[in-house]
Amino acid sequence: MLLAGSVFGQDLNQLTTRVSKLWEARSKENRVEVLQLIDPETLNTYLRLPPENPFSAYKISGIEFTDDPTHVYVLLTVRGLIANIGELDRTVREPWVWKNGQWLMQSKLPPSLFESDVEKRAPAPVEPEFQVAETIIDIGRHAQGETVEGKIPFKAVREDIRVIRPLTRIPGLAIGSPVWADGKSGYLPYRWETILLSQDINQKTQIEALATSDGKTSVEVEFRARIAGKVGFKQVPEVVDPANAGEVELQIQNLTAKPLKILSALSRNSAYVIDENVPPSIDPGKTGLLKIRYLAQTQPAGATLGLVLSEELSPSGITNVPLNVKLPEEKRLSYTAETLKQFVPPPPANLNNKR
Repeated sequence: MLLAGSVFGQDLNQLTTRVSKLWEARSKENRVEVLQLIDPETLNTYLRLPPENPFSAYKISGIEFTDDPTHVYVLLTVRGLIANIGELDRTVREPWVWKNGQWLMQSKLPPSLFESDVEKRAPAPVEPEFQVAETIIDIGRHAQGETVEGKIPFKAVREDIRVIRPLTRIPGLAIGSPVWADGKSGYLPYRWETILLSQDINQKTQIEALATSDGKTSVEVEFRARIAGKVGFKQVPEVVDPANAGEVELQIQNLTAKPLKILSALSRNSAYVIDENVPPSIDPGKTGLLKIRYLAQTQPAGATLGLVLSEELSPSGITNVPLNVKLPEEKRLSYTAETLKQFVPPPPANLNNKR
C-alpha cells in the first residue's frame, strides 16, 4: 500500500542512495561493502547464496510501501545475461528494512537474479506407458441386432493416467472407462450393438491414454465383425444441414428372403416430419424410401427415427435409426490472462506484510 504524506523524506533519500550503493558494490563484486548493507539478521542467508549472475545495468523503478513504515520493497529494472538467449531486462523486487537509523536489505530473494527461462519452464509432458494385450478385436460372426460385450486388457501405471479414450467413432461400439485390476493393469469394457450393422465391418481406431502430466500415448486397435445382415439403412444426403429447410431420405434395404413390412415410423424430433407415403412392404432384395422434411433451425438438435419392422432387430421391437445431423460445435469459453483478472478480487492492502 502507498504511504500517504510521507514523513520520511530524508529516510527515503537515504534509501535510494543505499540501494544504489549496494548495486554498485555488486557490479564491482565488492563483497565486503555489500555485506555492510545487508540486514544482520539475514546475513547468514546471504552468505549461503552462490555468486550472483553478472549484470550490465540497473535502475530503481519504484518503491512499494507496506503498513509498516520501516519495511518497503524496492523495484529495480536490471539488465543481465541469460545463457543461450542474451541480455534481457528483469524486474527485481528487494525487501529493505529501516533499522537503527539506516536502511538495510533483507536477504530473502532467490539465489539467482537471472535464472534461465529454460530452467523455469514447466517440464515437457511425459508420454505415459500404455499397452493393450491385443491390437485386433475380432468378435466373430453375429446376426444383425445382436449385442456383444467384451474387455480390452491393457497395461499402464494407474497413478500416471488421467483418461483412456477412443479417438474414432465406430458405429454401435461403446468403450467404457477403465477398470483397474491393480496399479499396473486393467481393462476397457466395450459393448457393440449391431442393430444398424448390415454388413461386415473392419475398422481401426486410436485408443489414447492421457497422462496427469498431459503427455499422450496412443495405440491403434482394429475392430472386426462379420455380420449376417437383415436390413440395411442409408441416409441421402449423408449429412443434414438444418441451417436451411430441406428434405432427407432414409433408404431401407431388405436383405432377407421375405417381404419386410414397415409397421410404424415415428420421428422423435418435431422439426423432422416423415412423409405420409410410407411403403407398407419392401420385397426381398429391394429398397424402400422414407422421406423426411425438416425445418430450418437456429438451435438444431439431433434427430432419430423410431421404426417398427416385421424383422425385429432389437429386444424392444423398435429400431432406432439416428440421422446424421450437422450440429454446431460446442462453444468453449476462452480467457486471456487480462480477462481472468476481472474475476480475481484485489489482494488485501496488508498483503505485503504477510510475506
